[in-house]
Amino acid sequence: MKMALKTKLLVLFLLVGVIPLAAVSVLMLWKSSGALEDGAYNQLVSVRDIKKAQVETFFSERQGDMGVLVETVNTLRDEAFKKLAAIRQIKKNQIEGYFQDRLALMTDVQKNLRFTGGLPAFAEAFPQGLESEAYKKVYSQRIGGLKMFQDIFGFYDVFLIDTEGNVVFTVAKEADWGTNLASGPLKDSGLAKAFHKGKAGSTTYIDFEWYEPSKEPSAFLTTPLHGADGQVIGVAAFQVSLKQINVIMAERSGMGKTGETYLVGPDLLMRSDSFLDPQNHSVKASFKNPDKGKVDTEAAREALAGKVGADVILDYNNNPVLSAYSPVKVGGLTWAIIAEIDVAEAFCPKIEGKDKDFFTQYKEQYGYYDLFLINPDGYCFYTVCEEADYKTNLVNGKYASSGLGKLVRKVLQTNQFGLADFEPYAPSNGEPAAFIAQPVVHNGETEIIVALQLSLDAINKIMTQRDGMGETGETYLVGSDKRMRSDSFLDKAGHSVKASFAGTIKDNGVDTEAATKALAGETDSKIIIDYNGNPVLSAYTPVKVGSTTWALLAEMDESEALAAVTAMQWIVGIIAASGIAAIILVALLVANSIAKPINRIIANLTAGAEQTTSAAGQVSSASQSLAQGASEQAAAIEETTSSVEEMASMTKQNAGNAGEAKTLAAGASSSAAKGA
Repeated sequence: MKMALKTKLLVLFLLVGVIPLAAVSVLMLWKSSGALEDGAYNQLVSVRDIKKAQVETFFSERQGDMGVLVETVNTLRDEAFKKLAAIRQIKKNQIEGYFQDRLALMTDVQKNLRFTGGLPAFAEAFPQGLESEAYKKVYSQRIGGLKMFQDIFGFYDVFLIDTEGNVVFTVAKEADWGTNLASGPLKDSGLAKAFHKGKAGSTTYIDFEWYEPSKEPSAFLTTPLHGADGQVIGVAAFQVSLKQINVIMAERSGMGKTGETYLVGPDLLMRSDSFLDPQNHSVKASFKNPDKGKVDTEAAREALAGKVGADVILDYNNNPVLSAYSPVKVGGLTWAIIAEIDVAEAFCPKIEGKDKDFFTQYKEQYGYYDLFLINPDGYCFYTVCEEADYKTNLVNGKYASSGLGKLVRKVLQTNQFGLADFEPYAPSNGEPAAFIAQPVVHNGETEIIVALQLSLDAINKIMTQRDGMGETGETYLVGSDKRMRSDSFLDKAGHSVKASFAGTIKDNGVDTEAATKALAGETDSKIIIDYNGNPVLSAYTPVKVGSTTWALLAEMDESEALAAVTAMQWIVGIIAASGIAAIILVALLVANSIAKPINRIIANLTAGAEQTTSAAGQVSSASQSLAQGASEQAAAIEETTSSVEEMASMTKQNAGNAGEAKTLAAGASSSAAKGA
């Protein structure tokens, strides 16, 4: 079936116009769609990489913060020890000076008429009885000078003892007045020991021991007294005043709330009253109940062994303290002088003019949830928030199995910075918590552990920054356990960190292709099904956090991410459809404009052709008649020709016969000749 010219032209014009347009449209769509899709992926990849850098920087800064914090604690430690050492040295000098002065005073006593004249007078009246008029007279004459001496030099009591051991005079008039130190009930007392030393001719110090007449521990100084002939006429003895020693030791300028200095004797019992524990560690309580009042600490033992030092130790109440210790020489004996302050106060100084201590301000300024100071044995002696973990042991106590407890043990083992990943933490109401910690090391040993509880708000602040993420875009972190490490933007109820740990991985975690591959160390971007079962463009990568790996995912719903591609497809489709419609219209117009004149020419030519055809028909008829006559004449000629051909054939045959007859005649003639 032949196509009309107009149709042919229209088809040709459409082919010429539509094919290039379609090719251009498809190419443009492919190029633009690819560019827009690449742009969507690139945007997510860019956001992913920015977030990764921010998260890594966050944890790097936290480690830097911890380093600075440890240095700060070290500085506080050094300053505290310097202060304690200075106070210790001052007190040591004062105590040694006090006893040296008192011992030097004994030389003056030996020449002082109060004693050299007083002893013979009392010894002469003593046999008459302490209530005799003679004794009272001597007493009234002598008491003024001796009492003045006692007051000036701060003794508890002053004694005059004759060579028989009789206590012929005391200022205090306790139960020892009038007794015999050689044979009486006090023969084994410190005063008796002092008497025997003095009688033997030496100036001596007798250390503290329980003294029943005074109902408290007492120490004595003694010196011999000589007569005009140089012979020993008795002994002057002086009961050392605890009050004088305590006045020196109780001076606490610069010692804060928990600082104190105290003295310990060779028997590990107190030689001055404790400021922090007067009930068990006063001198009196210490001697009365040695089991509770003994100071068997590292500082006391080291100082009594003659060593000078400063360290973090456990004090007599088993509390961690900064301790500066030194031996003290007292009358040929060695005591220990110890200056101490609780580590909590030493490491947590109050800033002048501020209500909060340094670490509280630090925690608030840098956005941490809590700050901990932990002793090497695991005892948590300081926290800012003072939750249930405060004053517990994180190595072997109630919270030893917590993330913080595990981290403390790890740091103690490695002596290095460590991080504990998020997991529920009971003291913080069971909410997920992560920790960082670092030891303060001195001479190769951990003295204190500083730990920080990270704030989830700080991580969420990074991850919830959504510039350029549209309505469905979000970035979030997933831990190695496939639970959330930052709160979801799209599902705050079901995929927050808290909900993730409280629920199951299936319902509240992220067990997707992207999370699995990122946790396996892969970095990529593709369309996946997210934790809500929706197709999303996902750009994922691993993030190294301490010794563990997290996954960081940047995602956007496919429909929103590729909305520009869809829009472009519509635009290209509309443009293509409009172009085709325009081409068809133009083709129709052009085809019509060309086809009409051609059709008129064809019509005219067709009419002329028809006339020619009619004339040709008439000529053809005449020709057919002539042809028929010619045919008939040709038939007659053909018949004549056939007759002539038959006659020729017969003539030819007769000629043949004649030849044969001639041949036969020749043969006969030959035979006749031979016969003749």
